[in-house]
Amino acid sequence: MRVLLLLFCLLISGPLHASANNGGGHLVIIGGALAPDNSDIYTEIIRLGGGTKDCRIVILAAASATPTTSGNAYRDDFLSFGVAPERVALLPLALLDDPQTQPLNESTWAKNHDDPATITRIDQASVAFLAGGDQGRYARLLTSRHGKDTLLLQALRRLLQRGGVIAGTSAGAAVMSDPMITGGDSLDSLIPEQRPGSGNPVTLDRGLGFWRGGLVDQHFIRRGRWGRLLAALERSPHQTIGLGVSENTAAFIHGNNLSAMGSGAVVLIDKKKSVRISQSPLHVKGFRLYYLQHGDKIDLRTLQVTSAKQRALVSNPVAESPPPQRTPMAGAFDPYGLMRLLEEHLAGFRRRQAQALAWDGSDNASGPGIELTLSIIDSTRVFHQQQSGKDTWTFQEISLDIIPVTVNVHPRQNEKVKEK
Repeated sequence: MRVLLLLFCLLISGPLHASANNGGGHLVIIGGALAPDNSDIYTEIIRLGGGTKDCRIVILAAASATPTTSGNAYRDDFLSFGVAPERVALLPLALLDDPQTQPLNESTWAKNHDDPATITRIDQASVAFLAGGDQGRYARLLTSRHGKDTLLLQALRRLLQRGGVIAGTSAGAAVMSDPMITGGDSLDSLIPEQRPGSGNPVTLDRGLGFWRGGLVDQHFIRRGRWGRLLAALERSPHQTIGLGVSENTAAFIHGNNLSAMGSGAVVLIDKKKSVRISQSPLHVKGFRLYYLQHGDKIDLRTLQVTSAKQRALVSNPVAESPPPQRTPMAGAFDPYGLMRLLEEHLAGFRRRQAQALAWDGSDNASGPGIELTLSIIDSTRVFHQQQSGKDTWTFQEISLDIIPVTVNVHPRQNEKVKEK
């Protein structure tokens, strides 16, 4: 009766947003470039896996072009944080030979996805760590030609279901979702019809689907990938959340709870309230953007943010705020463009609205482009901390619009004029 009542309650209330659906386990989605001395992330992975004395870690580096070299580097990192050598193992799984480990030929490991000894290692592990490289290699090795799970992938799913940890960095993060993003440039992804056959629009393929709550992108802030994540969301009718993770930063997901950890930002984009005005060129209004930093948490059902204790809530001066200014920032998809737009323009409610442009041309060339408009709305919440002269900000529910424009550059004044 108790089970039936719980099921009834779940059916009535239901999640407001997609659940993580990762069983009793923990997912650690790292945005790439994980520093060997990032004690926050490494020690938390180890703690979740049972601590230095009890965790058992297996490392998969099959996405790398140098699988043994890459895998052993991460193994050394775990050893440096106190895990005993016998408790960290690199799994013999690869598509490519590592040129730095001759005469060993790692390409002979390609069929180990069904090797009983390799499966046993995963069944005995509490943590699986997926290194970076090309995420397509993980998909090719861990799924069959007919799209079914190999025995090794089944073992990884069992690890997660029994409460274990699956962590992945860079390509190892990209494979967490299904579909997964396999490539693409932000601007080309939003205006692919403007450059037929010559651009680099976002591409999607089957991922491993450890996280069912949305799409994942990595190297997010440094490589200006928020445009391609927006485009990928629009191409994925069954996904409503996009998760972008900065380098040397991780999103820890357990059930419906996500925590940010590291030196950069974790960005969530929700499309449930968005309205698509046109598909080609893409014109969408009303995405919702969430920008989290170290120590912040978000409930993936309600999208309510709990900021780190050291950051204080900044009041939202709705009534006395100045009218929106329209002085767009160039370089929307430049490295750190999203961070600049938020922290230099909207932080502290300096402005109610900020725009950024990206277009197909240089500073002295006109071309088709995109204007991205970020707006403070009544439900926006902003948190702030200043420490040692450095400001950090957390944003809950910024409205985001994608507007197609033509940018005309006047070389004399070097001015950018938009024509919608």
